[in-house]
Amino acid sequence: MKKIKKENPIPDSHLAKKTAKQNVGKNKSRQNIYTVHKEPMYMAKESTYKYALGKSMETDKFSLIKISRQGVSYEDFIKVVEFSGFTIKEWAGYIQLNERTLQRYKAENKLFEQIYSERILGIARLLQRGVTVFDNMAALGKWLNAENVALGKTTPKQLLDSTFGINILEDELIRIEHGIFA
Repeated sequence: MKKIKKENPIPDSHLAKKTAKQNVGKNKSRQNIYTVHKEPMYMAKESTYKYALGKSMETDKFSLIKISRQGVSYEDFIKVVEFSGFTIKEWAGYIQLNERTLQRYKAENKLFEQIYSERILGIARLLQRGVTVFDNMAALGKWLNAENVALGKTTPKQLLDSTFGINILEDELIRIEHGIFA
């Protein structure tokens, strides 16, 4: 029977006690099934802000997965908020957290859970792509706030609260970039 190595979230001091208890009276050739990592498993090399705004050296989607698993810091979230020009109230709606919860994230200097980190990164990527397509944030802002027939006579901004909406907007930006207006 193969032993499966498990990641151990237990602090070193607790691990030593557990290992000592496990090895009492056992064959010394048997190895401990736990391993201790000095760094978090999904440590991102660069900040969310740098990645989301295209200033990162890492450009693949696996980096996004790492960052979302690690969790977006409140500090990086605020940098993305400032770049976006959206209010905290708007962001609360987009990531589906209330403003009071966002205040707690700030006060506790807490990382956002994966689901919220993914939404923040998705919107940040969309904004970065939009700035590339429209050449500046002001032109992108006009597009985000204008009613759009191709989007069912809704404003693009109204679709940011859904992963599906973000994907639709990314597709629309690609069409605009290639000159396909429908």
